[in-house]
Amino acid sequence: WNGIFAAFPALQSIPVMDTMVQGNWLVYILAIYVFAPITEELCFREIILPKLLQNLSTISAIIISATLFASVHLMTGSFITVLFAFIGGVIFAACYSLTKSLTATIIVHIAGNLCEFVWYLITQTSITIQLIILVAVSCGTLFLLWILIKEVVKG
Repeated sequence: WNGIFAAFPALQSIPVMDTMVQGNWLVYILAIYVFAPITEELCFREIILPKLLQNLSTISAIIISATLFASVHLMTGSFITVLFAFIGGVIFAACYSLTKSLTATIIVHIAGNLCEFVWYLITQTSITIQLIILVAVSCGTLFLLWILIKEVVKG
């Protein structure tokens, strides 16, 4: 994995994750694109948001949970990451409030994290690789959309 991602300097500039995974890109991918969305959604949407909704309006609960979610991302040291985490927190909380589905919210969270990954790949590669990434992301997006629709229809 290290050889594959060595061509993408932007992916190597995350000191917190570098320390956590010690250069193992498989661990990095699993941590950021699988485990983090699941654990963050369990914590913020399954535990914190319902508690806030007991005493606050939906909008207030969403804003507070998004602020808490963004504050967890302060360790990155990047204002942009914290800003995107806040926006993502609003989107994820709204998704959970509308669907009452943790699975749907986790899917949206994973898709959001993958968008960041794809952005780095696209900005670091040639046009041929960009087209391959675009096709792969399109297929993946359609698959996630299919799962999301199934989950919403089921729920």
